[in-house]
Amino acid sequence: MKHEIMTILFIDDEKRKVHPLMDALINLGHTVDYRDNPDDGIAAASHHYNLIFVDFTFEMSDKDGTDIGMELRKKCSLVPLVLLTAYGKEKIRDFIYVGFDDYFDKHIEGERVTDKKRRLVNCLEVAIANSQKRIKSIFSDDELKLANLRLDAIEHALSLLLTNRTDENIVRKVNDYEKGIDSAAKPITRSRLLTFFSLYEKGRLNEDALKVRQLLIENPTSKWPETRKAFKKVSVLIKEFNIHSL
Repeated sequence: MKHEIMTILFIDDEKRKVHPLMDALINLGHTVDYRDNPDDGIAAASHHYNLIFVDFTFEMSDKDGTDIGMELRKKCSLVPLVLLTAYGKEKIRDFIYVGFDDYFDKHIEGERVTDKKRRLVNCLEVAIANSQKRIKSIFSDDELKLANLRLDAIEHALSLLLTNRTDENIVRKVNDYEKGIDSAAKPITRSRLLTFFSLYEKGRLNEDALKVRQLLIENPTSKWPETRKAFKKVSVLIKEFNIHSL
């Protein structure tokens, strides 16, 4: 499974022990940040990160991985979380309830470097897959279908814009396009759409923005960045969708 290049945060007070993991991820092309203090890690955490590793035990803090996990879930609910531990499968079940998407046993005696790297890559895949299941389960298939419909219409608007059509024509054609795809479908309300896109554009993703993020992840060829630029030039279309330049 091939992943896009990610920005990853480690929160662990023993850099010496996680340094090999960080190096392995850097060698795979990922960007890796590190914090050795739980409070600093929580403060640094945001949806800027694609994945966060959290150690379970911290010698100089009264917080453990479960405490940190609960705080991270409140602050950045979409980011996949991986618990770093040496407790093994039996004990790990007691910690997963906090909201971690996977765990990684960093202390396997006699393990070869290549095997550790393989486990690490698999851990990324499992964590992201579990995170996406958690995200997608919040929305029904019908909701995702309607969101897809509106995203398709917006991208269609971009193609019309590139043919130098007038603003009024674009709005009319987009409406026709939506009806042509599914005449029975009711479009997502403008206020909801505004929330999705404004949060996405500002980088402050939360549960209200889960849908648009899921759709963009499922459709990596999305023309949204180009479409977003076009919105700045198409006042009527902006007004139609109630999406304002930020």
